[in-house]
Amino acid sequence: MDSPSLSRGVAQPGSAPALGAGGRWFESSRPDHFPSSSNPTLSLNLMKRTLLILLMCSHHGVSVSLAAQQESMTFVELYSMARQQFLSENYESAVSHFSQIEEFFAEEEEFQEEVFQKPYRSMYGMSALLSGRNEIAVEQLENYLSTHYQKTKEEALLVMGLIWALRKQGDSGKLSQWYDLFLQDYPDHRDRYLVQFDKMVWHFELDQDGKAEAEFQRIWDSIAPSDLRYRSRLMVIQRLMDQGDLQKSSDLLLSAHWEISSMPELAFLAFNSLKVGEWLMAEGRYEEAIKAFSKVPFYSVLLEKQRSQLKTLDMGLASLQKDDPTHRSIIRESHYRTVATQMRERLKHLEVGSDYTVTFLLKYGRCFLFSGRYAEAWVIFRSLALRGELDALEKEQGWYHWILASYGAGNWDEARSLCLRFGELYPDSALLPKALFMLARTQQDAGDLARANLVLSDLMKRFPVHEDFPKWQMTRGFNFAKLGESGDALRDFEEVIDSNSVPEVILIRTRYWKAVTLSSENRFIDALQGLESLLLEHPTHWMCPDFLYRIGMIHYSMRDYERSEETLHRYLSDFPEHHFSHEAKVLLGDVSMAKGELDRAIKLFAEVLPNDPKLFMYSQFQIGKILKATEAYDELERHFKIYVDDLTFAGKARISEALYWIAWAMNQQDRPHEAIPFLLKAVRDYGNDPHSGELLEILDQLAGLKKSVSTESFANVDLEDERVLEFVTSTNFQSWIELEIERAQQISAQTYFARLQLYEALQLRRRKEYDLARAAIQNISLVDSMEVLDAQLLGEVGLALLEDEFESGERYLRRLLVRFPNTPHKALAFYGLALFKLRQDETDAAKKWLLKFEKETANHSRAADAKLLMGEVYARIGDFEEGIEAYRELLRWKQARGKPHVDALKGLARLHQLNNENDKAIAYWQRVYTLYRAYLEDVSEAYLRSAELFEKIGDFRSGLKSYDEFIGQKDLSGFSDYVTAKQKRRELVTKHPELLILEDEHGGEPLKEEDLRL
Repeated sequence: MDSPSLSRGVAQPGSAPALGAGGRWFESSRPDHFPSSSNPTLSLNLMKRTLLILLMCSHHGVSVSLAAQQESMTFVELYSMARQQFLSENYESAVSHFSQIEEFFAEEEEFQEEVFQKPYRSMYGMSALLSGRNEIAVEQLENYLSTHYQKTKEEALLVMGLIWALRKQGDSGKLSQWYDLFLQDYPDHRDRYLVQFDKMVWHFELDQDGKAEAEFQRIWDSIAPSDLRYRSRLMVIQRLMDQGDLQKSSDLLLSAHWEISSMPELAFLAFNSLKVGEWLMAEGRYEEAIKAFSKVPFYSVLLEKQRSQLKTLDMGLASLQKDDPTHRSIIRESHYRTVATQMRERLKHLEVGSDYTVTFLLKYGRCFLFSGRYAEAWVIFRSLALRGELDALEKEQGWYHWILASYGAGNWDEARSLCLRFGELYPDSALLPKALFMLARTQQDAGDLARANLVLSDLMKRFPVHEDFPKWQMTRGFNFAKLGESGDALRDFEEVIDSNSVPEVILIRTRYWKAVTLSSENRFIDALQGLESLLLEHPTHWMCPDFLYRIGMIHYSMRDYERSEETLHRYLSDFPEHHFSHEAKVLLGDVSMAKGELDRAIKLFAEVLPNDPKLFMYSQFQIGKILKATEAYDELERHFKIYVDDLTFAGKARISEALYWIAWAMNQQDRPHEAIPFLLKAVRDYGNDPHSGELLEILDQLAGLKKSVSTESFANVDLEDERVLEFVTSTNFQSWIELEIERAQQISAQTYFARLQLYEALQLRRRKEYDLARAAIQNISLVDSMEVLDAQLLGEVGLALLEDEFESGERYLRRLLVRFPNTPHKALAFYGLALFKLRQDETDAAKKWLLKFEKETANHSRAADAKLLMGEVYARIGDFEEGIEAYRELLRWKQARGKPHVDALKGLARLHQLNNENDKAIAYWQRVYTLYRAYLEDVSEAYLRSAELFEKIGDFRSGLKSYDEFIGQKDLSGFSDYVTAKQKRRELVTKHPELLILEDEHGGEPLKEEDLRL
């Protein structure tokens, strides 16, 4: 045949027929990567027996004459001796004899015969190979294969032998041809993939990484045995890691599905996975790191698996050696013996090394933590914290991260208890400040901002020079701002800003929250300056979109709608995907609405999609507000019908409110009989939902319809609807209410029952039966759980309890603020908590609650009560000017005419009296009994107080006149002040008898003796 160097030119990965990781013998400076064997005589018997197949009839097949035999006795004897030495595994001697044959008989005709050359060249080449005479092996095997090659199974071993010899000789020029020849001619050979694996390693040794990776890909995409595919992939991964290409090595590691049961060596995978996982973690790619770490077993498990795999491999090697000589594979036996050697080495390192499990688990758990997979992190860190055999530092780390995992999972009660326990177990830990800060965060996220700030204050006191001190103070300020304690919040923010060495990230956020707090205090100019300076100083900061959005909001609050619109358009143009972008679009609708551009406002609100349910609902109801204001009642009805019937918006709420407006619109269109079914649907379907609104308003509307709608109006209404039928046929609205209360009790609809009771109580209050109303509201507190009460119920019940001096009312009001922070009914909590604090003489706290009332709920129906209470607070703290201004402001409110104005006049009189301005006090008392005759009890008090003040300033005649005017009004005789006035009049004339005869200019008549009697 033609020489392979002339006829074959392909280059495929493969392996030689001797030892090594790829089934060949070679040396490498990195045995872990490219293992070698120092046993070139392995499987000698197999080689010898395989060659015997080639030697069948080789000697006795030579036909020579008797003369020739005689002349060549030395040749025959020498050949016989060489052959015997080969079969006896004396390879050095065999090489010597074979070389002598060629030296002395090369010119003989018999020597040139093919029938002699085939066994001669094969035995000579293999003897040279196994004795380390690589040049001779290459020469003889090449000679044989270039002359006698016939692609037999036996000759496949000679090709692998030549590859082996060329590898040992370092002849890279010819290797590629013989690799390609073997891979092309023996595609089904069982050692085909071992040869290809060896070719991959050979390319790596030559630093031909591209070619090596190409060979790897061929192996990976083939049907090669799983262990070889995985080993080739791991070798490429390790090579890439050694070269610093961790990105590519991680891609190779993570993109494969590793069948652990088919792995050639678990430790090789584990160590590579650990290294890749650590790199991915450092890069912040936590989900990918988790995938890498998931392939790393515990230390004890890895030891057991490594020993078990090694035992299995040794058994396999023993089995190979027992194979029939004609079927034993040199390369296979060599490959797995090398693998076993590597596994023993790595097992030895494992056995003498330390247990890496805890360190590994801490990293693994942190990746779960940082990627938001708190449940898995919780399991890992809890197990570490509770493992008894760990040292103190390891357990401490476990405890701390257990806190973080519990907190991240929203288990605030557990996180709080773990923080406290951590402080007990590790009082000197460097992590204690962080644990205490986490304790504050648990309180904060649970909505208990006041308790969070107590923890933060203690933390700041205990660790005043800690590096995180500015962050703690900023957080405390943030909580103060959320609590409405703006003064304390601003003080914290300013101290952080003025302190030294504050990290820029904290400083910028603090300045931002200071501006937001100033805005909430209506200090818009200061807030704008703060935000605009941040925007100017940090034009590329990640918070720039927040700065812009807040600036737009402030301009809106200042009613500078043009600048607000301009800023919001800039914000949306520059940061269309920012987290406030939906809010900005809604705010643009509000801006258009404020400018009177109602059609444009409707268009903007209509563009808000249901993927943000809260803003979508707000926008829908803003559209409803515009339609109501423009008296587009038919469109209003249609708009909310679409909202109610839209099945694609699964997260919608405020349905009862929408039903209310549908009915309201129908009523405005003179179709009240059609409105009733919608109102009843709202009552029955949503009355027991604490988060639904408008129920009391719906009941009011039903009450009005019950009076005005005749039975005949329902001729075209489906009276088969049980709800409508019950309502229409009830005697009156009160009887229907009683039926509903009974039904609510029967079905345990506690929220609906409580709402009906509140409606009854409010009716009593309208009839000025205040004691009965408060008693009815207090009965609501007897329901099984506070959680069934809606915002208004919590507020009314809590306030009623406090007004009757039951301190339990405070719990209801605080619960209202936690569960419903955005409800307008929080005004009840602000007012009630102010009243509660004032009774405890905590005037500062009372004032803060009232300021929150004014800032957040100024238009609530309790606004007049809050203003009156603020006047009393100012009186308690001696700030008469502010108190007087509060009362005067209330007198300017037209909506507060009547009793609130009476109480404001009385408050002004008392403040002027406290300020020793008795003449002004008298004037206000006189306004009460002059202008508000309907309020007899207040009139009675005003007469008495003005008469007393006249006496106090020495104007006894005016005092006596006031007493007489008071006493002369018999409709006031039922009040205690009337009796007091008669007593004080007697005392006055007893002290000043000259008053018994009044001068004509005073218009009085002489007093009689009986007038002195009581």
